[in-house]
Amino acid sequence: MPPGIERAHQFGLIGDFAAALQSVEEHIRAHPNDAGGYACKSNVLHHMGRSDEALQCWDRVKAVAPKYSIWHFRRGQILLDMGRYDEAIAEFTRQAARDDPDQLFGPASYLYRAECHLRLGQYGQALADCAMLPEDFEIPGFRGRLDGSKKLIIDDIARIRGDIPSP
Repeated sequence: MPPGIERAHQFGLIGDFAAALQSVEEHIRAHPNDAGGYACKSNVLHHMGRSDEALQCWDRVKAVAPKYSIWHFRRGQILLDMGRYDEAIAEFTRQAARDDPDQLFGPASYLYRAECHLRLGQYGQALADCAMLPEDFEIPGFRGRLDGSKKLIIDDIARIRGDIPSP
C-alpha cells in the first residue's frame, strides 16, 4: 500500500478523518491517476458524512480505472446510506452481474440489494435476493454486526409481516 494511503488508513482507524483526508489528498496530488487514492478518499469522505463528494471520487476512479472491480458495489453502499435505494439497487445489480458468484462482491451485492428492497417495502424482491445467497454467507459489519447475513433480512420481513414476534 502506498505510504500516503497507508497513513490515511491509520488515521481512519483512530477516527482522525481530517488527517486521513489530508494524507490521501497529498497522495492524490503526487499520483493524480491512482484509482486507489480516489477510492481511499471516497471512503474517508463517506465516514465524514460527505457522501456526495464520496460519489464524485468513485466517478474519478471509474475515469482512471474503468475496470476497477468494486466500483458499483462501493457506489451502491454510499447510495444506500443516503437513502437513494433505487439507485443503490441499480449499482448492486451491475456489480452482481459482473462478478463471479464465488467472489465476495457479487454475493454481497445481493445482500445489500435485499436491504434496499426491504427499506422500500418490497419484501418479495428482498426475499428473492436472499434466495440467491448460500445459507452460510455472512458479511462481517453488515448492519454493524459481525454475523451480518440474509437471516437478518428474512427475520425482519417475518417480524414486519407478523410471522414472528418482535424481540
